[in-house]
Amino acid sequence: MKRIILITACMLCCMAGVYAQTNSYPFVGEWVYSHNDTVFKIKLIVGTKTYQGEIIPEISNLSKTVFGGYSLTVNGVLVDNYINAIPTVFAIETSEPEHHIYISGVWSYPMIGFAFYDQRKLHNDGKGLGGGEMEYLPATDQIHWTLNEEVGLFWAYEADYNEGMERRPYPAPRGFSVPTNVIMNRVQPSSGSNNNNNNPPNDSGNGRPQQDTFRPEGPN
Repeated sequence: MKRIILITACMLCCMAGVYAQTNSYPFVGEWVYSHNDTVFKIKLIVGTKTYQGEIIPEISNLSKTVFGGYSLTVNGVLVDNYINAIPTVFAIETSEPEHHIYISGVWSYPMIGFAFYDQRKLHNDGKGLGGGEMEYLPATDQIHWTLNEEVGLFWAYEADYNEGMERRPYPAPRGFSVPTNVIMNRVQPSSGSNNNNNNPPNDSGNGRPQQDTFRPEGPN
């Protein structure tokens, strides 16, 4: 999985020279998608990875490590809450979910390539799936969030395969417990209003494709 993120980051870094905003991190903060009775929220922060106590350098000065978490509310009930206590430092000898990291990726303007750790589906034996992408949309200050299970399964089960290795059985797709293709709005800091996590503004779309097949599973 860590090799997957590294390869994805290298690809994204090649795009970075086209853009001017390389010294800011507009993705930092909370983002929300609301549709009918479903509210999906993520939180993203800048992070640092270490190995045996030593800081792992960024791939380039145009990239940055990203950590995050997520929550899902259905019919006003918070059914998944993995958005709190996200650390800024993570030792790669351990697993991300052990340390409250459920989104792990690399930012290279305007994209984040990431692995997602779905705590209901537990893809790849709980090790998460790569293939996720977030694109920052500066014109509207939004994020286009996408998950691709087919790509994620390829990275998890094929990309690291070398001749002579025993090939792992390819699992059947199981989908995700969160939306897979949506535009997310920035959550604005509260200024005395009554707005809360369960009634964010609805997404305007802005011509971007929207997830229309997601069906929340609800609480266990």
